Amino acid sequence: MPRPSSDLTKDPLNISSDYNALSLFDVLKARDLYHLHLAERKGVIGTAVGRYLIRKEDSWPHDKIKRKGTGPKTLQTTEVRSYSWPCVIAFVEKWVDPDDFDDSTLRRHDFLPDRLRMPDGKIVPVCVIEAPPDLKAPERPAHPRLPKNFIGGGYPVYADVQGEEHVASIGCLVTDGHSTYAVTNRHVAGGPGETLYSILEGTKIPIGVTSAHQIGRVRFGEVYEGWPDSNVWLNADIGLIEIEDKTRWTPQIYSIGVAGPLADFSTQNLSLDLINCDVRAYGCSSREMYGRIWLCFIAINRWAASNT
Repeated sequence: MPRPSSDLTKDPLNISSDYNALSLFDVLKARDLYHLHLAERKGVIGTAVGRYLIRKEDSWPHDKIKRKGTGPKTLQTTEVRSYSWPCVIAFVEKWVDPDDFDDSTLRRHDFLPDRLRMPDGKIVPVCVIEAPPDLKAPERPAHPRLPKNFIGGGYPVYADVQGEEHVASIGCLVTDGHSTYAVTNRHVAGGPGETLYSILEGTKIPIGVTSAHQIGRVRFGEVYEGWPDSNVWLNADIGLIEIEDKTRWTPQIYSIGVAGPLADFSTQNLSLDLINCDVRAYGCSSREMYGRIWLCFIAINRWAASNT
């Protein structure tokens, strides 16, 4: 049977170009293999994996009138659609159209490829998204809503650091079977034995000390064993508070309720089906937060992280 040559994506014998057949493992493997290659291009901030982001103004496949937008693609001007295929996402400081490369400070070798070819023959598409540095000064955090006579998830925790008061949110309560701990940010909790505070009945009181059990920067493969991890680290920023008096605590997360069983994510069940799932949280300063998952496993370049 002769093989069609006009459109490889419709060739049933060429599954390497069927982007929808790509798994989360496939795109993670491509990102791990090409991250340094992409990151060396001028203006690249970082990479992630997800589904291809399409301009909101672009027509849908069933539309009779076809529209194709132009100009910068950002997280504000794009969306994940039902037919968005798996891809590697590259974030850049400034969008430059291919025809304008010669008129910019970029050189031809800074041009980002639209697809990555893998050693096993698979082809992984690349989606470029403009994400310029935010030059606005951050707004002062909202005054947290303080508990009256108990504390739980979503409530504030304070640390006195070098004459300044640092504040973070409590995530939830966890236990090792012997002691109960409160989860919070490691960079606020500080080193083991540091006293942490909260406000109960209008008074700032100590609620516990920072535990020695902390997680900071760890290799991606240590958390997700079996997945590619040669170039990726996770900044977990997880700290635990050894609770002083458990009777003053509640297992409820403010405005959400008691957390259900933890999701046991692993390489066996984690997939790109997470993309476009709704998420919800509560922070003592940010209050109610609602969102949607668009990306997974963002890797930020060290240079970009120190200059943005």
